[in-house]
This record gives sequence, structure tokens and C-alpha cells, in this order.
Amino acid sequence: MALQCPQLWFHSPRRAATALTVTMEEEEVVAADAVAVAVAVAVAVAEEGATETEADADAEDSEPEVLDTEIEAGVAEEPSMTLRRRRLEDVAFLEAPRQGQLEAVIKGGVDEFTVANCVTALQALARCAGTAEDALLLQTQSQLQNDAACEPRHVSSVLWAIAKLLGADHPRTANMDSLLEAAVRRGAEFDLSRFQASDVSLTIWGLGKLHYTEADACELASSLIQSLEERKLGLAPQGLGSLLHGLGNLATVLGPQKLDHVIDRLHAAQSYLNAQELANALAGLSKVRLAVVPDAAWFESFKPTFAKKSADFLPQHIANLASAIARFHEQAGHEVLDPIDALGDPIRRVLFRMNAQEISMTLWALAVTVKSSDPRLDTLIPDLERQCSTRLAGRLDAHSLSTVALALAKLDRPDFVSKIDLGLVRAIRSWKAPDADSLAIAFAKIGREDKDAGTVLLHVAKNLADMEEIPTRNLANIVWGLAKALSSSDANARVSGLAPFLQKMASQAKEHINSFNARDLSNFAWALATLGFKDAAFMQELGDVASAKLANFNSQECSKLLFALNKSNVRHAALEEAASASRVEHFDFPAAHFSVSIEHILAGGRNLQQKREATGATGATGGAIWESSFVLAEWLSRLSSAAVQKGLAEVLSGGLTSAELFASNMTKSTTTVVELGAGMGLCSIVSAKLGASVISTDGDDQVLRLLRSNIETNEVSNARVATLEWSCDDPLQILGLRDRADVILATDKSSKKKKKGKSTSR
Repeated sequence: MALQCPQLWFHSPRRAATALTVTMEEEEVVAADAVAVAVAVAVAVAEEGATETEADADAEDSEPEVLDTEIEAGVAEEPSMTLRRRRLEDVAFLEAPRQGQLEAVIKGGVDEFTVANCVTALQALARCAGTAEDALLLQTQSQLQNDAACEPRHVSSVLWAIAKLLGADHPRTANMDSLLEAAVRRGAEFDLSRFQASDVSLTIWGLGKLHYTEADACELASSLIQSLEERKLGLAPQGLGSLLHGLGNLATVLGPQKLDHVIDRLHAAQSYLNAQELANALAGLSKVRLAVVPDAAWFESFKPTFAKKSADFLPQHIANLASAIARFHEQAGHEVLDPIDALGDPIRRVLFRMNAQEISMTLWALAVTVKSSDPRLDTLIPDLERQCSTRLAGRLDAHSLSTVALALAKLDRPDFVSKIDLGLVRAIRSWKAPDADSLAIAFAKIGREDKDAGTVLLHVAKNLADMEEIPTRNLANIVWGLAKALSSSDANARVSGLAPFLQKMASQAKEHINSFNARDLSNFAWALATLGFKDAAFMQELGDVASAKLANFNSQECSKLLFALNKSNVRHAALEEAASASRVEHFDFPAAHFSVSIEHILAGGRNLQQKREATGATGATGGAIWESSFVLAEWLSRLSSAAVQKGLAEVLSGGLTSAELFASNMTKSTTTVVELGAGMGLCSIVSAKLGASVISTDGDDQVLRLLRSNIETNEVSNARVATLEWSCDDPLQILGLRDRADVILATDKSSKKKKKGKSTSR
């Protein structure tokens, strides 16, 4: 009989040879036809060879070699059994196996399958998106445990096949879950030394793709990674991509990972990876909590590779690479690679082909890694923003919209965020709490305070509350964002449905009130009070919880909470007493190799209604330590670092030379530094410890007493305290200075006071 060979396409030469042998054994083939078969197969294999070596598959699609049917030597089997297994091989080896053929062969002999047969069948079904019947799943589970020939490669191949099947919308049945558990359990029984590099990468990829985070699976993954690192197993480029992709998906449940060997392998293999594999590998690695983040030289080495593969990058590759750089930046705590320098040209090339998710990922990466003042953004952001406003309008999902809004707000590009209206958010059917949270923060960052913004946030939050219980952090931020949007006017009184919504949020918060941290408590209380929420009993309960957690509060949080209680006509004596007691905090400044001890009063220690000096502010601001004070003190302690000097150079007319001179002068006793409104003196003490001569000033008697005590405690003889009121005349004479000070320090010295409906700044 004549065979129609050109219709057969085989995945590899070995598979082609096996299938050809089986076919010729089972069919009557004349010599001429046999030659034709051999020639056709050889041509097909030769034509396929080039494409196979290019590793076109995505790291997600990395697959194990289909396992040959294994028949134990010396065991006589029934001819029908052998024939069924050979037919399974024959069909499985086809490049595009037919689902019907596979299922027929499997159904005819599944009860006799060995572990290798089971794995071959599962892999073939996964490749053609077939259906794995319960009989095959149960037989595979049994053979994993009972077949003496079971190897780690069988376990890894089963995990790969399950991940592929479920990724193709295969029904997730109880037997599928049982097989998954059995595979993990069997894998844990093997000695780790029996796992080859490919077994490790496929196991990790399968677990990651399935997001299978049970304790035994995580333990297996961690053990395999440790073994791979210790044995320094060689990883092929595609296996490297699979490994890192899987690790990235498991990162939230795995602890910090020491991946020195994997990182070295990625560095060495980067030029052999195609665009897809390179993007997946770096994206996966960036999600892992690394024990040690690679140094800047490691990241810089990828720039030539990016340039070489630039023309091959698709929009999703660019988005993944940009996001990876941003995540590395966050892990390291500093810039690891300039994304515009490394990916600017590819971004410009593909941005008009980016979808909503890709644009949101790219914008988020830029917001994390690039300063909003960077002039290079002027040639990138407008086009990305235009893409969102025109081509993608109506196609943005909740996550993409909120991410774009928050990124643009951080980059100080408010136009798009200011145009988000009720029509746009109503077109989005499903919202998640983190998305609503991000949108609220975006509105607050650009200072969007209007009824429309409040209506948008209220619509999103109400729909969200109807669908699911909102996590405490998101709940606090959403209500806080709503209050920020409506706090500058009486718009909240005109927003329908606000009071019932607030009551619902309070009821939900009450169930988890003890899980609120200090920031959540203060933000939530402030927001409720600002929006006119009237429930004294609930506000009293917030005060009770805060009293028990007051050690975790900073001054901003304490002040905000007390303001909220006062505005709600709730006086919490125990909280006010605790907040008025002095405490000592220690601040370490590792860059300058010293520490500072500061005694302060969390809430200032005075009646909240008392007016402060000439500013008219309520409460005691000077007796507490504010975040801005610590930020300036930390910045001063890092003046010798190149990063701080680079930033300082951007605002000084003399550039880097002036920045270096300023840093040098702060270490000299001939430099006079005056701090205005020094409060507890943290910045003054840091400046004095650096070497400058410091005059620390304030205008409040109680504050001055604590300030003098802190100066003495920290033993800085080159610092002195002086009284200085904001409205005084001739401050130089009061301070005993002939000339102006060389440096003036001040933090949080802007206040607003309303007069006749207008706000004036001091």
C-alpha cells in the first residue's frame, strides 16, 4: 500500500525514525514506497532542523522530550499490548497529533500503561490541548508510586503536562488535583542528586505555572534550587528561562533565594537567548526575593544584548523587560540600570502597537526608576499618554487604568488622570480592591479635589463593596482617597449615597479592626471625620485600638488620629494621656557612621485646642518628630555619596562642583548652619555631628526645653540653642551673627490659614 508521507511531520529525527520503523513493521510496504517514505521523512527533518535550534518556543512553552515507551528487557508481552504502545508512540511523536487518534489509543490500553506510557500520553494530550480522562489520570498516579522504573524526569514531565492542560482550559477535576499531589509527593521521595538540570527546570516551571503553593511543593522547589546551586548544574538557555519563569511565579511564597550560579548562567547565556526567552528570564528573576542582587556591572552587561536584539523585541517583551528593571531597582534600593538608556529606542519603536497592559507596565516601570523632571520623558510620555487617551480608550481594564493613572501621577503628568470621569469607569465591569486603591492615590497625588473625582471613587468603591470584602489596607486608602478628593469643598454633601457607603465601610472595618496598622487606623479615622461620618461609638472604638498600638505610631499618624477624634466630638482620655508622654527614639545613620537619640512627645503634650505661636496652627507641632525632619537628616548624613551629590548638582548653578563644595563645607567648623523651627533638633544634631557650627532655633518654651536636653544628650558642643520667633525683627542680631548664615535648614514650614473663605500660605 502506498503511504502519503508528506502529510506526516515529525518533531525530531529520533521520533521520525521510530515512527517510520513502526509504520514499516505494521504495514505492507513495497521497496519503492519504503524509499519514498525514508526520503520524505529525511527532507521533513532537514527542513525542521533549523527552526528547532532557534528555540522559538516561549519559556512558558518549554517542553520535555516525549518519553520513549519503555519495555523491560526479557519480559515477554502480549503482541496486542506491544502494538498498542507502539501506536501510542507513533501518534504521540507526530508534530501535531490528532486528539481523536490519541484518545482512541489511550482508551484501548490505559490499564496496561507503564509510568513512561502514561507520561507520553499526558504530554501528547497537552500538546494538542486534548482531554485527559480519569482513567489515564488514575493510572498515572498509580504508576508514579508503584512503577520501579519511575524517575525524576517522569515527575517533572507530569507537572509540565498538567500545567499545559490546565493552561488550555482543561477541566480541573479532583483526579487532576490528586495526580498533582502525587507527583509532588513522589518528587520529594527522590534523592535530589537524581534530578538533572532539565528535571529541575521543568518541575519549577510546572509548579510556578500552576501557582501550586502548598507547603510540600514549596519545600520541594526550595530543595531543588539549593541542590542545583550546590551542584552547579548546567542549564540550557531554554531551561534557564523555564526555571526563572517558574521561580518568579512562586516568589510570593518562597523565602529569599541564593541564586549565584543561576545568575552567572544567565549572564553567560544572554546572547544565546531569543527575545522572548531573555524577557521571560529577566522578568522571572526580578520577581524572586534575591539574597544578593547582582551589581551594576552585571546589569550593564545586558545593554549590548538589548541593542543587538532590539529589532526582535515585541511590545510584550519591552513591557516585561522594563518591569523587570523596575523590580530590580526596588529590590536593590537604588538604580541598577537606566531603562530609557537601555530600552528607550525599542519603546519608541513599539509603543503604538502596545496594548493596555503593556503600556501600564511600561509607565509603571518609568515611574519607579526615572525622576519626573528627567527631560527624556518629554519625548516618551506624551505618546504613551496619547495611546491611552485615544486608541485604548474604552479598552482599559481596571488594573491597567489604575496603574496608568498612578504612574502618570508619580511622573507629574496630571492631564490623563484629571480627565478620568464616571463614563470611563462605568465602562469597566470588574474592579479589584488594589486597583481602586491605586486610583484613589493617583487622584490625591495630583491634588484632584472635586465632586467629579469623588463621584468616580465612590462609584468604584460602592461596586467593589457589593462584590467582595475589601482588605483593610485597601479599605483605608480608598476612603482616605475619597476624603482627599472631597475635603476642600462641600462637595461631599452633594454626593449621593455617601453616608450609607461610609456606614458600610465602618461595619466592614469593625470586623477586622485589630488588623489595622497605625497608618491604616489614622488614615481611616481622618477620612471618616473629614467626610462627616457620625458614629461616636465607632470612633471611640478606633481610639481604643490605637491606644493599644500607640508604640507603633509616628507623630503624623498620632496627630491625624487625634484630629479625627476631636472633629467627631470624641475625647479619648487614655489615648491623649499616652500620646502626651515623652519617649526616646534612636536614629541610626549608617552612611555617616553615627546615631542620634531624641526625646520627643508623640502628640506634642499640650491641649489640642491651643494655638501655636504666630502660625495659628492647633496642637503642638514642635514637640514631635515629623517624617520630613528624618528625611532631611538622612539626606544630610549621605552628603558624601555620589548619588546625593548628583541630585544636589541638578539644583545648584555650579553643578557637581558646587555640590561637592557644599558637602565638604558641611564638615567644617567655619560653616554656620541655622535651623529654623528646629523642634526636637534632629537635623541640627546631625549637622553638628558632621562638623558644622549649628544654631538650633525655635519659638516655643516647651519645645526649647526639650531641644536643649537633646543637644546635651548627644554631646554636640558645636551646637547651641536660641529663641527665634517667626515675626521677629533683625534675626541676625538675636542670633549673635555678624553675617548671614552659610546654610539655613527648615522642614515642614509651610502652613495654610483660612481667612474669609480664602486660603493663605505662610
